[in-house]
Amino acid sequence: MNTPARLLSGAAAMARSGDRRIVPAVLAGALLADLTLCLMAGGAFYFFAIPPRMVFD
Repeated sequence: MNTPARLLSGAAAMARSGDRRIVPAVLAGALLADLTLCLMAGGAFYFFAIPPRMVFD
């Protein structure tokens, strides 16, 4: 999960264009990249009762 790097590099690259509508789209795209990992981990914990040690090891 490299969300901070994606957020910073995407926002910095797109902020130069001067269009303020692009920056929120870039930030949303950077967050969506890791959303699936968060959903899978949350599903493993809450729906399937898999312990965190087993998920992250």
